[in-house]
Amino acid sequence: MRLGSRAKQQAAQLSKRDDRGESLVELLVALAVMATAVVVLLGALATAIRVCEFHRLQTQAGVFARTFAETLENKVTGSQDNYVPCGVGRDIVGSYKGYLYKPVGFEQPGVDVTFWDPDAAEFQKTCPATGDSGVQRVTLTLKTDGSLKVTETLDITLRKPCRSGDDPCA
Repeated sequence: MRLGSRAKQQAAQLSKRDDRGESLVELLVALAVMATAVVVLLGALATAIRVCEFHRLQTQAGVFARTFAETLENKVTGSQDNYVPCGVGRDIVGSYKGYLYKPVGFEQPGVDVTFWDPDAAEFQKTCPATGDSGVQRVTLTLKTDGSLKVTETLDITLRKPCRSGDDPCA
């Protein structure tokens, strides 16, 4: 069977189209597009991991701060002796720090105590001239010790417990 001239032309055209293939430029462009997509996806994954770690540390610090506040509340309400008034010669900050431990991944927690001065109507670093009014502000500060910086601060208002038979609370 012999092919006609028209059939030969069509076969030659098909043959040329089939043999053409991809050019080097087209392959390089496709490779660049795929590489860009991979870099973007890896960057997004790294960012997601970092944000997840940041939120985990924030949650851990929040839980630690709440636990400290509850422990302090339970200790002070459990025994009148656990409330440390100012001006008694005891280390107030040290007394409250006794309820702390160093959480993993954080620096040693900081505790600061200020005292309510009813005359000035504000908290002060030193004991008011009128003595302890029965209200203190205990500030807990937590900071991470790693490259990811997380700081959590909690202010706890601590009141001297009043019990029947005690001197009236002012």
